[in-house]
Amino acid sequence: NYRDVIPVVDPEDYNTIIDSIEECGDFPLHNRRKLSLKAFYSCSKYDSNIHKVFSELFASEKYNMFIKDDQCNDPYGCV
Repeated sequence: NYRDVIPVVDPEDYNTIIDSIEECGDFPLHNRRKLSLKAFYSCSKYDSNIHKVFSELFASEKYNMFIKDDQCNDPYGCV
């Protein structure tokens, strides 16, 4: 649904979005895709953190997740 909405998970993106809408009346599709990716990354990171805490509290085994922020330099996330 990124074609119809602008997902925002980082307040630092507000000005870019507002400027684009004021200048051309819309926010480009390729930028919507980038923000969608950023939103999915943010959700994955959140879920990973919950998984980590629950694993430490309730599981006898630890399960490693794929998100490693210290190795990720891309502001839109890494896999």
